[in-house]
Amino acid sequence: MSARGVIAITALAVLVVDCGGGPEGDSGGAVLQATVAPSAPPIEWLQVAAGDAHTIAVRTDSTLWAWGDNTSGQLGDGNDGPSAGQLAPLQIGTGYRLTAAGASHTIAVKADGTLWAWGSNSRGQLGDGTTTNRNAPIQVGSGYAFAAAGAAHAVGLKTDGTLWAWGANDHGQLGDGTTTDRGSPVEIGGDYASVAAGRDHTVALKKDGTLWAWGANDHGQLGDGTTTDRAAPEEIGSGYQSMAAGSGYTMALKADGTLWAWGANDDSQLGDGTTANRVTPGQVGSGYASVAAGGGTVAVRTDRTLWTWGTSVPLIRAPLQFGMGYSSVAAGRWHCVAVKADGTLWAWGDNTYGQLGDGTTTNRYGPEEIYASVPHASGTRGPGLQKRGGTGTNRFGPGEIRPPVPQASGTRGLRRQADPALANRE
Repeated sequence: MSARGVIAITALAVLVVDCGGGPEGDSGGAVLQATVAPSAPPIEWLQVAAGDAHTIAVRTDSTLWAWGDNTSGQLGDGNDGPSAGQLAPLQIGTGYRLTAAGASHTIAVKADGTLWAWGSNSRGQLGDGTTTNRNAPIQVGSGYAFAAAGAAHAVGLKTDGTLWAWGANDHGQLGDGTTTDRGSPVEIGGDYASVAAGRDHTVALKKDGTLWAWGANDHGQLGDGTTTDRAAPEEIGSGYQSMAAGSGYTMALKADGTLWAWGANDDSQLGDGTTANRVTPGQVGSGYASVAAGGGTVAVRTDRTLWTWGTSVPLIRAPLQFGMGYSSVAAGRWHCVAVKADGTLWAWGDNTYGQLGDGTTTNRYGPEEIYASVPHASGTRGPGLQKRGGTGTNRFGPGEIRPPVPQASGTRGLRRQADPALANRE
């Protein structure tokens, strides 16, 4: 029986006991009422973001969780430094709706529209008017619907459709017409629907489906046919529905499900079968539902199959199916995380700083399920993972099973569950 089933039955049993007070013969009706009381819905993962070496995620109960590198306080747990990292998900706060991860900073939007930030602030990327790092969330604005984070800059979309930007601006990635860093949000324009931030460039979608880009363009990542940086938004094309910005390249989905790519392609991250950079958008596939770009690319097709390419850990050049049943994805510099339609969270790639959240620092070459930590008393740091059971095997490639690798010291015997979809592939 799964842990979810155990939790549901336990909750029901408690209800029966609580309703059974009083003399014998007086509590029968209460017991019958308890048996029809619905159990609480399972708390699942809702949205996830990946930075250079840390991961941030929101669950369906609006709690925010973080793990991985914490050198600059990017986890937001009140700690920072080389030894302050977290190998498993740690709850940071409540009331959150979505989050975004930069290289070493984090921003998040709460359900009430307030914007919060923490982590590295060397270029003003937290938007609090200073360049002081923060190891705990601080409010930096209100009225926001969405936010995105680049290496050292951030952009936020307000509910009125106005776009705001702050942080590093040496390549014009803020889009304010200058190359001057901004320590507080500055308005870029209006009528925007969504935005994505690459390492040093920004792409945004307007409500009419036109795509706009600005910032660094040394690899052609703006898609305007040149390699010239742009300090203000420039229209790239129309008919787009969503986009993702990686390290020197851009991926975008059109309303018809076709996938387009441009920019750096030295690791085949564009997925066009070459290693040649592109300075204009080129179609690289169809039938896609979502895409994420970081150091490599990961995407979900309309049939919920997961595909990845252009990654270094593991080394994958051409598009390769990596599993089934996925709904959304996020790509960090060298690691990836994804949420399945059933609300489970999976991660793979580089794990030097524990950014996969499996309780170890062992790299994973195929999706491994990640579990939320049991809440701890103040000041405690142990993983305490909740497990539903695993296969006890490590994945080193789709469908390939090898003997378990010895677990790192301090993992408390954690078991990792590999994506069963991969085991079923021929």
